[in-house]
Amino acid sequence: MYFAIIFFCIAVITGFNLAFSFNTLTLINLVYSFLLVLAPSIPIAVLVRLLPKKLFSYKNKIFQVKKNERNFYLKIKIKDWKDKVPELGKLVNFSKDKIENPNDTKYIEKFLDETCYAEVLHISGLISGFVFMWGMFFINKLAFLTMALPIAVVYACVNLVSIFIQRFNRPRLLIGLKRLQQQHELQNQQQKLKEIA
Repeated sequence: MYFAIIFFCIAVITGFNLAFSFNTLTLINLVYSFLLVLAPSIPIAVLVRLLPKKLFSYKNKIFQVKKNERNFYLKIKIKDWKDKVPELGKLVNFSKDKIENPNDTKYIEKFLDETCYAEVLHISGLISGFVFMWGMFFINKLAFLTMALPIAVVYACVNLVSIFIQRFNRPRLLIGLKRLQQQHELQNQQQKLKEIA
C-alpha cells in the first residue's frame, strides 16, 4: 500500500507533465527533478554515518519524545499503519522490523540509537529535497512548479511518515529497556545475596 501510494503520486506528477508537453525536454526535466530531490540523500546518509556515534545517542535530549507528541501519534492511529511502511535498516545491517534480542540490553540500546540515526536521515532527506529542488527553479521555472516542487512534497511526506514511526517507537523501547535493566539489577542483587549466604 505504501509503495502504491508513492507510485500513484509519481504517476500523477509524470502523467500531468507529459499530458501537457510530451517531448524529450519534459522527460529530461522530470528525470533531473527526481535526481535533484532524491539523489542528495545518498551522500548525506553516508556523511551522517561518519559523524560521531554519541551525536545519535537515544539519551540526547533532541531524541526525547514528549507526552503531547506521543498523543499526536496515537490520534493519527500510527499503530494501525506503521508496520505497513517498509523498514530499510537492512541497508546498514540493522533491521528494525522486529526486536530480535528482547533480553539483551546492549541490543536494545543499539536499536534505540538506530532509531535516532533513522530520524536524522529522514529529517535530512526531507530538508535536502526542498533545498536542492531550487536547482530546477534556475533552469526552468515551470518545471520547478510542476515537477521539482511536487516531487519534493511527496518525498517530504514519505520522510515525515518515517520520522513519526521512529519517534513513536522510541518511548516504547525505552520502557522495555528500563524494565530489562531493573530485571538485570534484581538478578544481580539476588546473586550477591546467594554468594553471601
